[in-house]
Amino acid sequence: MRRTMRNATEVNVRLDAEDGHLTLEVHDNGGGVSEEQPSAGGPLGILGMRERARLLGGELAIAGALGAGTTVKVRIPETHPTLSKVRQVIRILIADDHPILRSGLKEILVRELKGATCGEAGNAQHVLSEVHREHWDLVILDVTMSGRSGLDVLRELRRLRPQTARVGFERAS
Repeated sequence: MRRTMRNATEVNVRLDAEDGHLTLEVHDNGGGVSEEQPSAGGPLGILGMRERARLLGGELAIAGALGAGTTVKVRIPETHPTLSKVRQVIRILIADDHPILRSGLKEILVRELKGATCGEAGNAQHVLSEVHREHWDLVILDVTMSGRSGLDVLRELRRLRPQTARVGFERAS
């Protein structure tokens, strides 16, 4: 999605929980992409996103047109065994080297996921120390953070805390 968001001036994120499903929708006004376009993003591309949604019993839909932006919608059942283990108060660690992005995402998550507790980490070392110090239900990680590779950190998180859900994202330059 990096290539898609390159020319975006606005990105909207919406998270809903209704009808027994969680729906995450991201829309940008960037260069646009369609679901039929091949993805050069490897495991973080369209095919990788679709596979992750499928593993959770959900689906991924992409709508867009070149020059007209893109909407990515992921819908997964709330009752998936992985999700049903989540405590009433969900603990989320947001890891990105841009404090404004961390703060904005934290504000959205706390507002939309009532009762969520969010922590922040500005670099890979801080992420790993937080994971050693605290139990996090979800770690949202920019895989292109400066310093140590975010993909390395994702692998380390999988090894240290296999029960912790992990989401890696790549921000457009």
